[in-house]
Amino acid sequence: GEDLPELPLLRRGKLKPGATVFNLGAHHGVVALRLAAEVMPGGKVVAVESNPASAEAARRNLALNPEHQVVVENVAVGAQPGRIRVSSDWGNQSVGVGGHEVAVVTIDDLMVRHGVPDVVYMDIEGWEQAALSGAAKTLQEGPDWCVEVHAGCGLEAAGGSVDEVMRIFTGQGYSIQALEERPPGEFTIVTGTPRQDQFKERFHLIAVWTSRDAEGTSLR
Repeated sequence: GEDLPELPLLRRGKLKPGATVFNLGAHHGVVALRLAAEVMPGGKVVAVESNPASAEAARRNLALNPEHQVVVENVAVGAQPGRIRVSSDWGNQSVGVGGHEVAVVTIDDLMVRHGVPDVVYMDIEGWEQAALSGAAKTLQEGPDWCVEVHAGCGLEAAGGSVDEVMRIFTGQGYSIQALEERPPGEFTIVTGTPRQDQFKERFHLIAVWTSRDAEGTSLR
């Protein structure tokens, strides 16, 4: 298929052969396979999917495409360890509403299990602020991030906001860009720190680590 629009931006950072990638919200494993192709040879992808049916579909897809290093974990990511019920829909995490109960792990937990990531690629349907709240140690290691921020379609319902997501990155030494799809199928790069009043629809946050002295800069 066509190149994912966020990949060229990530290639300018740490998305390279040999890298470790956390793919949070892996769904059926298609993006995990794309990411695995980017980090071969020598790299690996940890594909995290909360919905058991989707995680099993991802394992089947991976079995059909054996030339990769992808590990699937059927867990949810959150601010702290615990348990959560996820809906039977294609991956939405719904607390206490039917579905299946799965373990919750933090991104820092995943780092302990799988090593320091070079890239974290996140698409978890509005729960991104909660997941980032459990990533303090990982942020200190300086991985690059691609976060699909679900402004207006799940982020606020899960208790988050664009401003609070950005506050987590403040002072961490990242160059920030937003990748906005408008009109459908056409992606525009927006430089500078995204704000709540600027983004009313979902967008991709691309945060490439530069240094602890690079706060507030943007990629050129």
